[in-house]
Amino acid sequence: MKTGEKVGTLLIPDISGFTEFVSGVELLHSQHIIAELLEIIIDANNLRFEVSEIEGDAILFYRLGPPPSLQILKEQAETFYLKFHQYLRQIKRDTICKCGACQNVGALTLKVIAHFGEMSLTKIKNRVKLIGKDVIVAHRLMKNHVPNSEYLLISQALLKASDENFPAPMQEYREKYSHLGELIIYVYTLSHLRSQVPPPPELHYCIQFPNPIGISKQIQAPLESVHALLFDFEKMPMWNPGLVKVEYDATAPARIGLSHTCFFDGSTSSVTLDRVLEQKNEVLVTNRIKIPAPILHGSAIYHLKRESEGTGLHFIFSYKPYPLIGFLLDKMVRPRLARMFEEACEGLKRVAEAMQSVSEREKPSV
Repeated sequence: MKTGEKVGTLLIPDISGFTEFVSGVELLHSQHIIAELLEIIIDANNLRFEVSEIEGDAILFYRLGPPPSLQILKEQAETFYLKFHQYLRQIKRDTICKCGACQNVGALTLKVIAHFGEMSLTKIKNRVKLIGKDVIVAHRLMKNHVPNSEYLLISQALLKASDENFPAPMQEYREKYSHLGELIIYVYTLSHLRSQVPPPPELHYCIQFPNPIGISKQIQAPLESVHALLFDFEKMPMWNPGLVKVEYDATAPARIGLSHTCFFDGSTSSVTLDRVLEQKNEVLVTNRIKIPAPILHGSAIYHLKRESEGTGLHFIFSYKPYPLIGFLLDKMVRPRLARMFEEACEGLKRVAEAMQSVSEREKPSV
């Protein structure tokens, strides 16, 4: 062994289907989803491997010293796989965005490469960079002829270092690489775990409180246009009175749990998307709203129905006041809330109808 080199295990969880998934105008959403999935993998690192690099669609983990047992490595790979696919199910359930990236997350899956060998650790600022022939070998093993896209791959070097017998559930393959020659690998397929992927955490919907404020409007614009305006953060100040700006993550896809912050003159409110129910001719959008006292909890529901002349909007704001000030809320604050939401609904109607008018003028004449 050269001076400065150490031995250890390299572990590379690699997202399969990444190249096809990241494309075109949906790049921001696909990158956001991949980042979330990589965080899920890091959180599922039960063996406490160190993170050396995040490599686009993969993570390079390492741990110095003797390798874990093959059974423990197998269990770690299974944990990665199950947590990964559980989160994919959560994304599919909660996603509202219709772009290709958000709708095709189910095409992604996971493979895990495990190798043992020599490596040098070089510190650059506060990060440790791994270099050495075996680091190269581990990355070359990611390209192989295994007829599957979800598996744990163990190198012969790791098998020898573990001093264990050939693992029975694994299939042996031989791969040839330029400058490395023939390498023997052992593959444990993870596909059978699909049926064991746990359901995503249950959603906790906000409560509709008694004595709500209700507002109805007839909007001469298609349901789809009105629905889209509810999620267009750039246009929100156009139809919300007193709204100065909206802060939000522009890379994040529209999904249950997505939050944004509204800045008004002298106050702010935090809004979290709580629920979206879509049917052919109606949509129900529910937001949790956190605003300054005297309101403790609030929820806003936009109920849109397709009608012959456009869209029927029924807006409901319900709230729970802080204890002991409910009477004060109804006497002093409720009328102002009612006016504010009336103006917001009227603004939504005005903007939607103006956009529809422009769209009709721009239609080519027959």
